[in-house]
Amino acid sequence: MHVSKRRCRKTTLAVNTAASLAIDGRKVLFIDFDPSAMATRVLLGRTFDECNLKTLMKKLTDYKKGYLKSMPTVNECLHQHVIPGNNAAFYVLPGGNLDEISSDIKNVPDWGLLLRSLIDKLMEEMGV
Repeated sequence: MHVSKRRCRKTTLAVNTAASLAIDGRKVLFIDFDPSAMATRVLLGRTFDECNLKTLMKKLTDYKKGYLKSMPTVNECLHQHVIPGNNAAFYVLPGGNLDEISSDIKNVPDWGLLLRSLIDKLMEEMGV
């Protein structure tokens, strides 16, 4: 009996969409939400444990709970991916497994707005 994984190619589609938009001259921020950080590996060649979506969300939850005095700096976690054979590039926020901190996230008032807070902070830092 042969069992194969069914792959939907969501990562490939997302990466190609980001690249296409960047080639068209648009500013693109690619946030890797996959717990395995597959897109991060594909685009940047490795994972980033020191500063990724998980570490930023953990810092943000700590800030919202009053454990940190200021919002985390987001743009230090961004990495630029240059599209091969082209002058275009886009930014990647490396993925991290949010399952490990999901209970911390859900204990924050208005936890559904945490990602929005992170994106707003990023836009502010980048001057967009």
